[in-house]
Amino acid sequence: MVAHAFRRLGALLAIIVLAPAVTYVIYGSVYGSIYGHVTIWHQLANDPQYLVRVFGHLDLGYDDAYAQPMSQSFREGLPIDLALVVGGLVVGLAGGILTGLVAGPRPRSVPDAVLTLGSSIVMSMPVYLISLIVIVEVAATTGDHPVSWVSGPGQYVPITHDPVRWLQSLWVPWLIVGAPLGAVTFRMTRQVLHEELGADHIRTARAKGLTERMVVRRHALRAGLPAILSLAAVSVPVLVFNTILVETAMEIHGMFARLDVSPQVGVVHIPSIDLIQGLVLDSAIVIAVGLFFCGLLHDRLDPQVRR
Repeated sequence: MVAHAFRRLGALLAIIVLAPAVTYVIYGSVYGSIYGHVTIWHQLANDPQYLVRVFGHLDLGYDDAYAQPMSQSFREGLPIDLALVVGGLVVGLAGGILTGLVAGPRPRSVPDAVLTLGSSIVMSMPVYLISLIVIVEVAATTGDHPVSWVSGPGQYVPITHDPVRWLQSLWVPWLIVGAPLGAVTFRMTRQVLHEELGADHIRTARAKGLTERMVVRRHALRAGLPAILSLAAVSVPVLVFNTILVETAMEIHGMFARLDVSPQVGVVHIPSIDLIQGLVLDSAIVIAVGLFFCGLLHDRLDPQVRR
């Protein structure tokens, strides 16, 4: 189990190194061809030197938008991005599994029909639309019907300043980021429980006199959790994309907010290569942490790995 965890960690560290290395070659050659005569071979030759500069000296270039070294922007933005992605991952998983436990054992019931319809609505609503509804309707500072405990744009507070206000400023973004994952997880949990409850080991558990609640939670759900966690792992990049949109809409100043995705008619803005490389490294770290989190839980629950 421990050796398997270290292998996973090694693979994810390789992702963190390879992602900016490959992007440096590809994007750098494209960017260089526009503003100079830089070829892909030139970028390949400079790639080792670039990796030493980034990982050896923590030199990520300069952040023109914030007029400070990119390393400082990285230290300020990465914790926010990690909090949003990991929080959205936990909220989405927990919400999907809990609602799946309600609907899965009772197919074609009223709760099953209502939750299935709700999951379809959530999956078809993009996160920027959900963010817009929150901002316009119920946000404390901008909503037409403001609710004091619903955070609005620009209300993020670092955890080091006030942990309670930090939690208050992030719980709504966590719900928005994790909503699509929660809807998909609900459907997976519902399907897994429907299949597992007819398996032989479930009939054996019932024959031993276990209550239906214990049968569902301790046996059926536990057998299906590895598949659910595998689904969550492949959804981590989608969580990152949703985080980019939510940070822009809610004015949360993570690293992703530096890549302005708001519509600007008639404006063409090409991000600097330092900004792109910083965002790629940030994304690689966030995705690696999410995958490692899901992988550890999967390995803990998978009996073939525990042997």
